[in-house]
Order: sequence, then C-alpha cells, then structure tokens
Amino acid sequence: MLDSLVEKPILSVDWDTRAIRLVHARVRSSSVTIEQVLSVVIPQDVRVDEAKSLGGFLGKAVAKAGISTKRAVVDIPRERVNFHTLKLPDASLSDLAGMVAFQIPKELHFPIDQAVVDFIVPAEKSPEGETGDVMVAAVRNEELQFYRDVFQHAGLKLQHVGLRPNANRFAVNTLLAATPCEHVLFVDVGPTTTEIDILHNGHLAFSRVADVNIPACFDTPSSVIDVDKDPQGQGLTLVTTEPAADSAFDRIVRKLMIEVTRSIEAYRSTSPGATIDRAVIGGSCDIEEALAEAIQKQYNIPAQPYNPASCFGWDADRGAAAGAFAATLGLSLSQAQSTELRFNFIAPKRAVSRAERRVKKAPMAVATAVIFVAACGVFYFQHLKPQYEERDRLRDELAATEKTLKVHKEFVTLVGAIQQYEKNRIVWVDELHELISALPEQKQIVLAGIDMSQKNHTIKLPFRGKNISTGGETATRLRDFRLPDSDQAQFEVTLGDASVKDGQKYPHNGRLQVNIVDRKWPQDAKKKRRRR
Repeated sequence: MLDSLVEKPILSVDWDTRAIRLVHARVRSSSVTIEQVLSVVIPQDVRVDEAKSLGGFLGKAVAKAGISTKRAVVDIPRERVNFHTLKLPDASLSDLAGMVAFQIPKELHFPIDQAVVDFIVPAEKSPEGETGDVMVAAVRNEELQFYRDVFQHAGLKLQHVGLRPNANRFAVNTLLAATPCEHVLFVDVGPTTTEIDILHNGHLAFSRVADVNIPACFDTPSSVIDVDKDPQGQGLTLVTTEPAADSAFDRIVRKLMIEVTRSIEAYRSTSPGATIDRAVIGGSCDIEEALAEAIQKQYNIPAQPYNPASCFGWDADRGAAAGAFAATLGLSLSQAQSTELRFNFIAPKRAVSRAERRVKKAPMAVATAVIFVAACGVFYFQHLKPQYEERDRLRDELAATEKTLKVHKEFVTLVGAIQQYEKNRIVWVDELHELISALPEQKQIVLAGIDMSQKNHTIKLPFRGKNISTGGETATRLRDFRLPDSDQAQFEVTLGDASVKDGQKYPHNGRLQVNIVDRKWPQDAKKKRRRR
C-alpha cells in the first residue's frame, strides 16, 4: 500500500538510427505525471549497434538534460523480436505461462533456451471450452544482453524491457480514451522501419514491421531538440523544415500505403470481416500528415497524426512536437498498469509450480523441502546447466532428426512419470492429522507405534487398550470419519489379532491396519484440507 502512495521517478528511453527519445515521468498507483520530454540527435560518430558507443552517448545526454533519475525502462522494436499469436483457453496467469512454455518452441526457429519469452493475457475472457488469442514475444538472449550493456555503459539501472508495439498501444488508448473504437490502426513511421499495429477493443491484436527507408530530408526532426530545456520549461521545441521534392515525397507515401494495405489484409485473413474504424500516425519524418490524408481518403475513416497534447494538458504545438514519442510515452504510462497487460523481458511471466504453491502454505515442519529445492537449484546451475548449454550447441550441428525425436520422447516419458508420482503421492502430515483426530482419548488407547507405507498407502497401528472393545470402537471411529463437505470414507480399517496381558494398565493388545482411500477431492474440501 505504501508503494501506491509514493511517486517513483522513471526514465523511459527509445531510439532509432537517428535520435534518442527520453521521457522523464513520475509514477504513483494508477497515475503518471510527465515531467520532461526531449529528443537528442545521434551524432554520426556514435554507433547505434555498439553498446559501449551508444550507452556512453546516452549517459552524457541524460546528464546534460539535468536528469538525476537512474531507474530506466526501454522497449524493444518489433523487428528485433519473434511475435506470435497462440490460441489458448482462458486460465490463470501461472497456467497460461505453462501453456506458452509448451507451445512456443514449436513456433520458433531457434532453441527456446536461447531466448526470453513473455506474453500478455487475452483481450477478453473466452467462453468455457473455447480458446482466445494470447500475444507472445520471444527475444534472443544476445539481443537482451545488448540492451543491458547499453544501460550499464550509460550508468542507468534497467528496470523493465518492454515491447514497442505494446507501448504504442497504451499511448493510443490514452489518446482515444474519449472516443474508443473497435479497430484502430497505428502507424509508427521511422527513418528505416515502420511499425504497423492494429488494436482490437484497446488490446494489441496485430503487429508488423515494414522496411521503408525515409530519406534524411524527411527526417529533420520536428520533435528533435537539444537536451537543454527551453526557457519556458516546456522541454520541447517545434522545428519546421523545408518539404522535399513532391515526386520523392509521393513515392514514400505510396510505399507506406502499400505496407499499410498489406498489414490490414493480413489481419483480415485471421479476423474475417474486420473493418478499421480510425487511424493514428506517429513519427517525426515530416510525412505523417500526408500519410494520414492518404489513409483517410483510401479507407474513408478518420485519420490523424499522433498528438498527445490532450492527454497531458499541453498546448497543440508542444503535442505536435511529440509525434514520435508514442512508444516512449506509452512505456511510461504502462508502468502504472497491471503486469498482465505488458511485456517485461527482464522478469517474464512464468508458471508457478505446485511445489512452490505448497511451500507457501506449508508449516515450518516442512521447511526442509525448501532447502532441498534450493540445493537442487544450486546443483542445476553449477553442474547441469553448463552441460545443457554444451549439449544444445552440439545439437544444432546435427542433421539427423531421429536423435532429436528420441530426446523428445524420453522427455515426455520422464514428465509422465513425474506427474504420475505427484498424483499418487500421499501428504503424510495431512493424513496423520486427520487419523489422530479420529482416535479415542488417550485414557482408552495407547499407540505402540506407527508404520507408514507410501507404496501400499497403508498405516499400521499397534496399540494397547483398556477394554477388550477398545480396538473395535477405534476401528469404527476411523471408518466413520469424514472430511467436512464430503460423504466419502477417509479410511478403510482392518482389526488384527488381539491378545491379553493381565496385570497391566492397558492389558488388551492389538493392531489396526488403516488403508487410505484413493479418492478425488471436491474442490472446496481440498482447499479447506490444505489450509489445515
């Protein structure tokens, strides 16, 4: 609760081949306050494909802008990730993570352990028995490491690595909050690549990247400024440029329109009958207004350049200067949203194992299980993981598919054996607690021992009783024992041979054999039983 009341400063970063865009914001609970928005031209001597060169320049730009915040977030462009849509049933976040981990290796052209995979939940809950779209993105480890290295060289602490199309989604939703549409087309024009996204009811439904090179004459930045703040403290200065030749300009617009048409038709192939209701165009290449007019004319829909002035209470000129900041502003806005709705390749969503859930609920008596799991983890990372990495490297060099099929079959068999073991395993702490609660008081019976068999699901109880009827009464109590909200017998009991030793306080000796009934727990009873 305290975190929701404290404002957390955050620096959102995005770049292309010609400029770095920065948004300094403060995040609190579900609100975001934008403090500074600026863009810096990348000099020709800075190599954007070298972490040390780009990171050093980024650090200098942040320092020159007077930004002291070290917590930073960044988004990865669409062209640097593998993006897929999986059809999965509605389930919990943990179960969805498990299903994604099982399905996504079939879609990738590289081993799963060479990438980080994250996903966002379906746009709407699916009807029972039906599946919904889950958007999944995979980024290679070396690509993610490049971003880590850039921010390390910049002296910033990287907190979150998102996906640019999803960041654009938050920016567009905020822009169109007053006039929501079923299908919205967003085109983010860049100097070398253009991202084309389609939102369905505010959720990312389609994303594609097109290689359209915009000449430098179109990229004289209307939103690019020096890192020094302007005298009024607005942080952005609109710079106008001379338009390029009409013929070259028109050719670029036509190329972009072809890519927009391809994207819309590709989306319609998976969603027949879908129609685009509105278009928003982002970018700083001085071509956005012309592209918006072309889209409006061809599809007869409202189309507008991205201008976030109304979102943050800016004047129109300041909003127009931020036309290329959709991803960066959206990345800042996403920090106040649920983790289910955003990608984070530093901390991707994962399945929570049954053992982890049990550890959270178990009493201190089973703390040794945690130590065992930790020891297994240490052993895995120190000994097994290097061997797996070496195995994967050698596997890439093999041409025969038969060996790979054999490995997969062995893995399936092992998983089946583990699942069968987990299904049949008895939690003795629970069984003994219930058994003892059903026994008579100690004045009538004394247990001489407890012998448990995991294999046979039995408990043998040698006892000494005060009366000859003690054994029979105890057997009856155990047979009659029921869990709350259940009419199913908990135990099957057999009374063994009895003997008498006169002169003792408990002269009647005997033995009970208790068989634990194999049963399916009702969901409510299962939860109550675990809470005990």
